[in-house]
Amino acid sequence: MKTSVSFQERQRQAASYKLSSRGFTLLEILVVLFIVGVTSAVVLPRLPLVADSLDFALKRQSFEQSLSGLAYEAYTENQDFVLSGHYTSLGRATEQTGTNSTRQGIRADLRTLPAAGEGREYLPPVILADVTPSMPEGWELVVAEPIYFRGSGFCTGGEAELVIGRLRYAYALKAPSCEATLVD
Repeated sequence: MKTSVSFQERQRQAASYKLSSRGFTLLEILVVLFIVGVTSAVVLPRLPLVADSLDFALKRQSFEQSLSGLAYEAYTENQDFVLSGHYTSLGRATEQTGTNSTRQGIRADLRTLPAAGEGREYLPPVILADVTPSMPEGWELVVAEPIYFRGSGFCTGGEAELVIGRLRYAYALKAPSCEATLVD
């Protein structure tokens, strides 16, 4: 019998304990609200900066993928082309200098000379690229030395510079696939 009495007494004590601990005190709620307020005051003003930084990083990554994919694009279209000069989001910028022909700047190892001593030179079917790496507005790609993309998927390699306002990023495109890597 003693066991059943002590069991009933313990049940009453547990029930009374549950009744007294059902909620939070006003002080506990105020402390939690204060902590949430301080945390949000520190974090919220920086959220737009984090979002802008993430947006810029995504745009630059998209540009790098587009630049790296030009050799594959030449392969899939089975067309040779040259990446040279200044490019903007609208395409290739017009040349300021008065060059006679863009074919005159083709590298000697890509030219075909006649065998019979004719004065005529046979040029490979290389055209200036109508395809540009996709870039956001206000960005500019500068390629000082021409980079040749062949229809076979081969690329001669070279260097390109991405200009975004005052920021400049140098990229190396290494033969044969011309994957764009950022130069430190």
